Amino acid sequence: MTRRVRVTILGVLAVCGVLVPAARASARTTVVVKDKVVTIKVSVDVFGADALTGPDGQPLVDYWEKIAEDTWNAAFDRYPYCNRYKLRLDVDLRARSRDADDRAGRHRLHVTAPRGGTDWQGVGWNGVPETNPQPGSGDGTRSFNNDRVGTIPANAPPTIIVHEFGHLLGLGDDRKDGVATSGRDGTVMVGGVAGVDPTKPLRIDKELVDRIGTEITKIENEVSCKVALWEGTTHGTNIFPTFIAERGDVVCHVTVDGRFNFAVAPDGKVTGTSTTQYDGYDCDGYSGTTPTPFFGNETARGFSVSTFVAGTGGPTQFRRTGDRAHGTYAVHNADNDYEYTFDAHCVNCDDVNVS
Repeated sequence: MTRRVRVTILGVLAVCGVLVPAARASARTTVVVKDKVVTIKVSVDVFGADALTGPDGQPLVDYWEKIAEDTWNAAFDRYPYCNRYKLRLDVDLRARSRDADDRAGRHRLHVTAPRGGTDWQGVGWNGVPETNPQPGSGDGTRSFNNDRVGTIPANAPPTIIVHEFGHLLGLGDDRKDGVATSGRDGTVMVGGVAGVDPTKPLRIDKELVDRIGTEITKIENEVSCKVALWEGTTHGTNIFPTFIAERGDVVCHVTVDGRFNFAVAPDGKVTGTSTTQYDGYDCDGYSGTTPTPFFGNETARGFSVSTFVAGTGGPTQFRRTGDRAHGTYAVHNADNDYEYTFDAHCVNCDDVNVS
């Protein structure tokens, strides 16, 4: 598995009905989410591949596996879903003899005789009904909800391999009546469009990655492209020396209470506003309400935002646990002695499936 296959992204291939047994409902495209990495595991038994090799001499299933993983993962590296999640394809192909028994929980792919020319009609997956279709496209979750059954020639070029695995990731064909749908010319899921050469690489663009992500959100609650909304309260004290004309040098004691809210976009950008009430005693002129806009980013442990309370002059770190977050900011020196605490909760994390 050392030879790298030069494929950019799939192309041709008509996903017509295939005369093979209907798939039982169990499923074997699965998803695991960890630390914003979404691993898509595709498990396929390849019948009739037990004695076949690819053009590079390695077992055919290893050759196909490498093509699918390398090509799709290159696109996933280039286009994070919602600028937040990194998708990863993990393909598990197992060579089986033609008479081997079916195994629940794995897609089933039957290798057919090599073909020549441009005739690739009938290659593809069977017509399992789509119970969760994406309006306006052939995308859906049937490959996540069912074991699919399909056929593919032993000499299928890389573009067809990549295309067929695109279907197992939730994508439909980007064509209608034999013509590529608007804006999809040259992309991998156009399928059997006239004039497309399946031996030539086609591209995987951001739209295809986003469409895969959309299908994953239907089955995986930990993946969401929506904005999370947070709100919370600020409490603290500020003690500092100052000079007041009528009184000379004094030490001011100021209590600080406030409220804030912020939004966390799918790309991790934080924007919000903090409104702080200052109540000073032992000195005059240190009372009032100050609104402060702030910005920041989501981090591995929570959030890091810019100046949160007017006059503090430093970033605030929030440590997140579930739908709660807590932060502190303190300065202790000869000029200032202040400490603030911030407590926040997410008001819609359950609704937008953000964890």
